[in-house]
Amino acid sequence: MKKLIQKILLSFISGKCYTSIEIMPIFNWQKIHDTKNLSFLYKSETISIHRKEPNKFYLIPLSILWRDLQNQYIKEFGFSESFIMELNIEKQIAELIVDKICNDDKSLNTMINIKKMELAELRKTQVKKTTFAHECVILKKNGYLIDQFKTSVTEYYTSLNALQDEFKNVGNG
Repeated sequence: MKKLIQKILLSFISGKCYTSIEIMPIFNWQKIHDTKNLSFLYKSETISIHRKEPNKFYLIPLSILWRDLQNQYIKEFGFSESFIMELNIEKQIAELIVDKICNDDKSLNTMINIKKMELAELRKTQVKKTTFAHECVILKKNGYLIDQFKTSVTEYYTSLNALQDEFKNVGNG
């Protein structure tokens, strides 16, 4: 019964929401990442920087839509190098914790703490580039400004990846 209600709600709101990264504006994508507010999934003619949190009744279907959009992104662009590095360190920490528990080896606490500090340092030193910073790079290189409210997630990251590839080729060439 619960699944049926979720399915009905999902079909009801999907017409009112972005269901593809090919049409979702990069502004909405970034806002959801920054604020965790899924109401930016709703299509709107008016531009609003702040939106009211969605009704709890719609939270599950919106979460399903958001997960689908993220899966589309991963399928299209993959994971970033920094994400993979973080994931590897988190995996090492988990393995050390399991080792410590299974072998009752308290000396592993030191290695666990070192890995946790390494992870914290990695997260701290990562440059979290904003959409604005990316826009400046694209503007400088290609001579056109990206409209955050009209440029889709796919268009934006395709442009960004093309520029990154070009910079890598210049560095290797």
